[in-house]
Amino acid sequence: MILSSPLIHTNQWIADNLVHRKSLPKKIVAALDYGECHEETTSSNYLDAVSFFNHRHFCRLTCWPSYVKKSIKLLNDTCYETMWGPNEFTCTGTLADYDGRNLLPKINCPVLFTAGEFDEATPTACETFAAHIENATLEIIPGSSHLAFVEQRNLYMSTIKIFLYKNSI
Repeated sequence: MILSSPLIHTNQWIADNLVHRKSLPKKIVAALDYGECHEETTSSNYLDAVSFFNHRHFCRLTCWPSYVKKSIKLLNDTCYETMWGPNEFTCTGTLADYDGRNLLPKINCPVLFTAGEFDEATPTACETFAAHIENATLEIIPGSSHLAFVEQRNLYMSTIKIFLYKNSI
């Protein structure tokens, strides 16, 4: 099993990303705070601040590949908002109470967790989750974020290939 930058526990995800948020420049944090406080999450200032966050923790490439842009454009906003909520930092959807940690020890196959160094699914959280599975390993993809498979494609793919080779029957 491969768990690539997984959401295992919503509260952990939100807490980790609030830490990421606090590390942003004050101007960016102020724009996020203002937009959320005044329910202006569609304003250009707010969206620019979210974009800044995304370029640090979602995809660090200066120019996002066309297939990433297309995927985002095709994202079903209704589904996203129903499952997650209005923004990356507030989960009010069906995943608000999600906690899959109790399921981890039940996994009885080799598991590879991957996470980017600057991932929304933080390396520390993934390490904690991997520790609950008997045959789990964690690989941190350096210099990358949530889309490590895009940012460091060759390294990511070789990591997957090595895992699959080591665990083939």
